[in-house]
Amino acid sequence: MGKNKKIKLYKKKTNNKNNIRWILVIIFWTLIISFVINSLTEFLVPNVSIFNAIVLLLFIISIGVFFDIIGVAVTAADEEPFHSLASRKVKGASWAVYLIRNADRVSNFCNDVIGDIVGIISGATGAVIAANLSVYVFYINKSLIALIISSIIAALTIGGKAIGKNFAFTQANNIVFYFGYFLEGILKRKKSKEKEVRIMAVLEKVNYPKDLKNLSLKELNILSNEIRKFLIDKVSKTGGHLASNLGVVELTIALHRIFDLPKDKIVWDVGHQCYVHKILTGRKDKFDTLRTYGGLSGFTTRKESEYDVFGAGHSSTSISAALGIAKARDLKGEKFNVIAVIGDGALTGGMALEALNDAGASKNDLIVVLNDNEMSISQNVGSLAMYLSKIRTSPKYITIRNDIELLVKKIPALGNNIYKSMEKIKEGVKQLVIPGMLFEELGFTYLGPIDGHNIENLLDVFQRAKKLKGPILIHVITKKGKGYIYAEDQPDVYHGVGPFEVATGNNFTQSKITYSEVFGEELIKLAKEDQRIVAITAAMPDGTGLKPFSEHFKDRFFDVGIAEQHAATFAAGLATQGLKPIFAVYSTFLQRAYDQVVHDICLQNLPVVLAIDRSGIVGEDGETHQGILDISFLRVIPNLTIISPKDIEEFKMMIKWAIDFNRPIAIRYPRGGDLNVQFEKYDEINYGKWEELTIGKDVCIISTGRLTQNAKLVIEKLNKHDIFPTLINARFIKPLDYKLLDEIFKDYNIIFTIEDHYLSGGFGSAVLEYAAKKNYKGKIRNIGYPDEFVTHGNISLLYKKYNLDIEGLYNTILKEI
Repeated sequence: MGKNKKIKLYKKKTNNKNNIRWILVIIFWTLIISFVINSLTEFLVPNVSIFNAIVLLLFIISIGVFFDIIGVAVTAADEEPFHSLASRKVKGASWAVYLIRNADRVSNFCNDVIGDIVGIISGATGAVIAANLSVYVFYINKSLIALIISSIIAALTIGGKAIGKNFAFTQANNIVFYFGYFLEGILKRKKSKEKEVRIMAVLEKVNYPKDLKNLSLKELNILSNEIRKFLIDKVSKTGGHLASNLGVVELTIALHRIFDLPKDKIVWDVGHQCYVHKILTGRKDKFDTLRTYGGLSGFTTRKESEYDVFGAGHSSTSISAALGIAKARDLKGEKFNVIAVIGDGALTGGMALEALNDAGASKNDLIVVLNDNEMSISQNVGSLAMYLSKIRTSPKYITIRNDIELLVKKIPALGNNIYKSMEKIKEGVKQLVIPGMLFEELGFTYLGPIDGHNIENLLDVFQRAKKLKGPILIHVITKKGKGYIYAEDQPDVYHGVGPFEVATGNNFTQSKITYSEVFGEELIKLAKEDQRIVAITAAMPDGTGLKPFSEHFKDRFFDVGIAEQHAATFAAGLATQGLKPIFAVYSTFLQRAYDQVVHDICLQNLPVVLAIDRSGIVGEDGETHQGILDISFLRVIPNLTIISPKDIEEFKMMIKWAIDFNRPIAIRYPRGGDLNVQFEKYDEINYGKWEELTIGKDVCIISTGRLTQNAKLVIEKLNKHDIFPTLINARFIKPLDYKLLDEIFKDYNIIFTIEDHYLSGGFGSAVLEYAAKKNYKGKIRNIGYPDEFVTHGNISLLYKKYNLDIEGLYNTILKEI
């Protein structure tokens, strides 16, 4: 007998033993309760007045109704809200979880055992009351009196339970919580290792996908709740992408249950929704290190686990990568499944559509899971679509369809014409009633839409998809932020979060005003004065600070979706017609629109402002999001000016100057806010001119961007050791201030450049190029990032690692002089 069969047989025997034990427990307590209450009824009721007997009867009926309410409530209640309460030792929450976990037994006991006992006893009590009552109304037949009393009892019992059930359904969580509170107060349940409610009972047993294989459907649903609790708890401490991961819990569990990882390959688009995947692939115990230096990445990365088959961070790449893996598999003659998981937002990216087109034409076996967390589909449409999906994925259907095709074509003379007519009718019907016809036309078999929070349905559709050939698209509907009320209400706010308080959803850190917020505010002020100003974003209105602008100027705001290439050329088109377009984009995502910046904006010398947010290192988002390439790839483009502010005040000046510049220009500015450094002077901005902040005699420090704040503090520290450097704010990265550089080359033998960027091709490289041209004989020391990808971690920690913090800069400068 195989190992799995033995395990299943053992579990079956164990379940049978548990059921027999439970039946014996019910019989025992039924006997005790019946004996006690029957004794009270037999000895008490005949010796009390009719009035007191009626009161007692009503009390007994009320007990039945009360327990019926409890029985209904525990089956209707949602376990999830009690997890965080139980973990914070809120009285009653632990018992509430226990009751819901054992809902079937609690319901049986309350509705069946107590209900039946109360029914029998209330009937007996009613009979005694009828007998006593017949003494006073002797002129009425005793049978009629008994009939009337029993009818009244039945009416009261059924009516009470009907009202109670309605109340139980609408107030299920409150009822269970307060009943748990009552039980905890009365019984004072001892918290031993065996009896204490274990909030993570199933999750504790799951470390790898193989651990999911033998879990029951009930255990998988419990696991979903436990993973959500785990995510909320961990992300509340580390920060990260919360809402998107809460939305894919069941989807991820089902994928790892049905497919054989790591042999089968799952490619996650963007990768920010991979936390559940990491929990289920051996990294659960490392979640306290999420997005910290040396800890777990917030995205999939090949160097972290064999289960991360393809690294991610940017959008719309999964289908291309998955198709490449599938092609390689087929060329090598191997057998395994390849699955791409992509969101509806990422599907707006042109690269994803290109990949869909190629995958549909290639006919390779490939499964694409479309995680749709925005579309709302009514119940009847969803049910019809599920029905059609089951029919169309059934092998029997495919066989019957092929048989009918052959039979019809064999009809003499008319066969081909009939078949062509049937095909036209079929296509018309499909267009009307089958969702996903776009995907069908691209060559995919479309399955869906599927409820992404129904594990049973997900398991079924994934199992069916494994048996089909060719490219398959499974459309799954999920709710972003599911299971955490604040994330459900504001999924955009909880998309990416810092540490927060679980109970209130409030952020722990009192954030400073950010460059992004200032950008949005200043743009609104300027747009009120100039009707030609328009703003563009590629699916990042919140991150770039443009959300308020979109509310003030709906007709002058354009969110083009995840389509940076389109956004850049779209901005160029607007500029040809006399408008002043500002394209706000993260530095790392601007990489995707390079060709459009070169050919469509700069070649035509069009007045487009590239507002490059998140320039420099961004911290916890890591390698795929660090904005430290833009100077290198932008400064080689003719016609393009590049500027960068030393602080927020200068940033405000630059926004207006850039809009009025009337030529292509890029402003690069960092994530977050300033470093609490005050500058005394702000020179007027003039094209190609730098700003002399301090005049010294020993060395010259030329800094660009926010790191100029660190440089100022370093100079103050050097001054204490009688070293007095000159500090230059290189607000123009391109062009350089050639006139001022000529003076610096003449007056200083040691020059330092500081930039939040790679050294290769960066600002310092531009200074070195000009110095070589001028045959400068002094020493130039560039300070920035070496030729390696900068990992994830706190920004201040990463500054320290690369000697860009105050102490690191101080020691570097001191060593050179």
